[in-house]
Amino acid sequence: MRPSLRTRALRLSALLAAFAGVALAEPPNLVANGDFDRSLEDWERLGAVADSLWSGEDVDLDPASGSIWVRNRLLQPEFLVVRRQCIALAEPSHAYLVGASLQIDLKSVPGSGVFADFRFYENADCSGSSNGDAVVAEAPGWSLRTMTFRPEDLWFDAGSLEVTLGAFKNERSEGQASGYVDAVFAYADGLMRDGFDGGREPDRSDQP
Repeated sequence: MRPSLRTRALRLSALLAAFAGVALAEPPNLVANGDFDRSLEDWERLGAVADSLWSGEDVDLDPASGSIWVRNRLLQPEFLVVRRQCIALAEPSHAYLVGASLQIDLKSVPGSGVFADFRFYENADCSGSSNGDAVVAEAPGWSLRTMTFRPEDLWFDAGSLEVTLGAFKNERSEGQASGYVDAVFAYADGLMRDGFDGGREPDRSDQP
């Protein structure tokens, strides 16, 4: 299922800002099942089943879609990864725009949050040299968080992208850090060469 017009508009605004105004339509999302329509399919589970569950809580309030609920019950301050996805990149790109919509729930202890980490690797199997960063949310209410990675940020040609999801605590606590992640995406402007670069008009057939 495609994301809502609201989510698509927000992503296009981020694309325009990240790629210097050349993105006139939404390119393919490199992340499989980033909108969590009906399941957590394509996301490898790490840790306890109860720490990452499908939820009907959707960023666009879409009754036909959902999100992933994540939890960290560790005592010590730590980023706990509960799901991951490794994406082989077909070819180097000029730049990558990545992001997600996130929010914590009311059960979270103070000083905690949820995250989506985007890490690029030299090899196609998410191994070798790596570089990346995380987008986070530390408050209730959905927030769209994005980052742009360019070749000078990575210092190598990226062969793969690993996306990990989870929750974190900034201090020792017996309570839990928990919340929701939805609309996870990764766009490569190298995928825009057909219709975006070279002076040709893009295909607008799927635009609202």
